[in-house]
This record gives sequence, structure tokens and C-alpha cells, in this order.
Amino acid sequence: MTTEWPWRRVDPRAKAGARPAASQAGSAAPGQAPGQRPESASIRPSLALRWRRLYTPVRLALVVLALAVLWWGVIGSLQAGIEVDDTLRPSAVQLPAGGSVAVANATRLLERQVTELTFTPDDPAFFPTGFARRTAAFQSQLVLTVRGVIDGLASDRKSQPLQAAAALLHTPPDVWWVRLAMPPVGRPAERVYAEAIGKLEDHNRLVATEGRIVPTRLSVAERLALANLMRDAEGQAQRIDMVMREGNRQQQVQALAAARGTAFAAMLLMRGMRDDNFDIVRASGQAAQWMEAIDRFHETAVIDPLFVADRHLLRAGYSLMIAGRAIRIILGDREPAAGAGALERSKGR
Repeated sequence: MTTEWPWRRVDPRAKAGARPAASQAGSAAPGQAPGQRPESASIRPSLALRWRRLYTPVRLALVVLALAVLWWGVIGSLQAGIEVDDTLRPSAVQLPAGGSVAVANATRLLERQVTELTFTPDDPAFFPTGFARRTAAFQSQLVLTVRGVIDGLASDRKSQPLQAAAALLHTPPDVWWVRLAMPPVGRPAERVYAEAIGKLEDHNRLVATEGRIVPTRLSVAERLALANLMRDAEGQAQRIDMVMREGNRQQQVQALAAARGTAFAAMLLMRGMRDDNFDIVRASGQAAQWMEAIDRFHETAVIDPLFVADRHLLRAGYSLMIAGRAIRIILGDREPAAGAGALERSKGR
């Protein structure tokens, strides 16, 4: 016995095994060939058909958008990026026997960022990395920190290659082939820095050949290099404090990247200066201050959040402030860094 549900209509011909009339050959709709499948809304058009149905301006806009995402998004992300490698070491060419470890570390830092990785600060907007603001801020500040140390070491005017390298490093990091200055066409910053790398290698070869006099205390040039590191650290701490007050998230991201660039360079440069003056540092009773500054720079350099928050900025600013204060003690100045009070109060909260 079959139960007929009242809300379900059953075609009596379907129960008898007959085909529905709409599907039979002789029951085609007017204007439709017998056996042809009726045009139905259940048949979805293909993607190619949908694409052809779009207006030409819309298709052009979608193509341009896809190319922009591929160029600046995918390719730019692959080429750009911040690298902090605390195991970075100079080669035997950069550090011959008897050479300066600080100069060799500066050479290796520049070589890694300028020639081995993509140097982004001088890339125009139409390059894939033209909008890589974080990487550009990191690399620019790294070069400026290296420049400050080389300026200090070259202040004694005893080495022509070192002075030449210092002059070359004064080229702004964002200089490209074409610029709104005289001359309007010239070498980009990365080409100039590559020449500076060669000058630094020449300096260390010269030092290794002539021999290095074992000092009994830090030279005036080395103290000036440390003072430049201290000013860079304190300057980045003050910048972080400023952008935290302003609350501009994009500026905060770039400020953290710049602080990491300063910290990474300062960490390796202070390691080199400590190795160059190991006996002096040990005999001075300030080895703890050297370690404090190096460790604080390392703490800042490795801060790499996916999304920058206030706690990351606070941690970086406080570590840089402590590093700057440690260098002040090494130089004999025990006064706290300018602007340190605001960061300490924020740290206390």
C-alpha cells in the first residue's frame, strides 16, 4: 500500500514509467529544435563567459589591480624584509690578522645589507620594494649608525682609506640614479656604499700590514665613536617616546624598524670595539657596562612582532635608553639620557 503525501505532487505518468512531456522530442517549445535542452537558469555561465560580459573598463581595472598586487605585494614582499642575524661575522678578507674587529664588523654589516640583500631606501615608487617602508627605515638607520662609528674612528686622520669610507657613507641612503639636485644624475646610494666597503677593507689591510699599537686606554677616536653610538641610541628612544604620544600607527611601525636598525648595528659595532680593546675593558672595571649595552641593543634588535603594539615600542625605547646610559658611564658621564624620565615613567606604568 502506497501512502500519498498531500504536499507532494506526483505525476501519474511518472508512476506509469512515461517520460515527462517537456522532455519528449515532440513537445519542444516554440522556436526550439526537437531534442534541444531548454535554456534554464540552472545552467551557470562559465568564468570565461562572465569575464566577457564585463564592461571593458571594469576588466582593465581588475587587470591593473591584479598586476599591482603581484608587483608591489607578492614580488615586493619577497625582495624586502628585515634580517637580524647576531651570528654575522666578517670574512678573512675583511678581518685580516691584526685588523680592527670594529671596522671589519662595519664592513660586514654594509656588505650584507647593501650587496647581498635588496637595499630598499633608494628604490623609487615604481620598484617592487618602493613601498617597503619598514625595511627602508631599518636599513637607513643601520647605515647611519655605521656612519657615526666610522666618522668617530676616522677623526684621528691617520688612515686615508678610513677617511674616504667616512666621506662616502655621508651619501644619503635614499639617493637614486635621478635626483632633484645637482648633478641631476649620479650613482645611487648602494653603489656608493659598495665603494665604501672596499675602502674599509683597504683600511684593515693597511692596519694588518703596518701593525697595530696596543693601546693602554680608549683613544679619542674610539671615545667619539662610542659617543655617536650613544647619541643614536638616545635619539631613537626619544623618537619612540614621541610617536607613542602622537599615536600614529604607521609612524610607530617605522620608528620600531629604525630602532631595530640602530640596535643591530650598535650591537655588532660595540662587540668589535670591545674585542679591539679587550684588555682595556677588563682592566677598567667597566666590562659589565659593555655587556649591558650590548645585551640591551640585542633585546631591541630582535623585537619582531607581527603587529606593533605599545608594549613593543615601550620595550625597545626602554632598552635603548638603558644602553645609552651604559655608554655614558663608560665615557665617564653618569647623567641620565635626555628624555629618559618619560620612558621610565611609562615603564613603571
